[in-house]
Amino acid sequence: MYQVALDEQHQRTQYKKKLKGQQGALSKTIPSPESQHERLLLQKMESDRHILQYLKESPSQDITIYSAARPNSIIRIIEIVQSKHIHPDIIFYTTILHHLGMWDKFDLQKYYFQQWFEKQQDQSDYQLLLPNIITFNTMIKGCAKRGDFKHALHYLHLMIDKYNIKPDLITCNSLLSVCANAHDIQSAELIWNKMIHDFDIDINIILINSMSS
Repeated sequence: MYQVALDEQHQRTQYKKKLKGQQGALSKTIPSPESQHERLLLQKMESDRHILQYLKESPSQDITIYSAARPNSIIRIIEIVQSKHIHPDIIFYTTILHHLGMWDKFDLQKYYFQQWFEKQQDQSDYQLLLPNIITFNTMIKGCAKRGDFKHALHYLHLMIDKYNIKPDLITCNSLLSVCANAHDIQSAELIWNKMIHDFDIDINIILINSMSS
């Protein structure tokens, strides 16, 4: 019994490390010394108003500066980036989606995902940005909070069929959380079976608890 408890604790620790690693990847860029200086300035500013004023007046085209700004001003930061014709990167986009999900702004989260990744037909190749596993996990996690299985399934199909991205442990755990919050046992069983037969996910105590919740 003691060994089982230790195994469960180890699996939970590994899961948290993986989740933290994906969240940390949102900020893993190597900015220039000039950008690092500006990021430090932004972190020291006390109000969103000062941050927005600085970003509007800054001549910098480095998107990492805008990614480092405070999340409370996200909508205005997007507008500033667009007005300056700065080309965002996937970290900027995924960071925006992450914060919108944290604030339960799911309609805005869905809207921006659609604008950035599902309506790119008119963009040239160098402007196209592809969502990654962290982007999709962010969207599915947002669906989990409100039990929206329909949209969770949409993002799952999109990541597999269009972008050829294989779901990972975090994806599957979020999908099971969607089903739990939607009280949808049938869909949970469907996801569970696909995990075993199609996704090749190692079943652990985290997933078992999600399945039984």
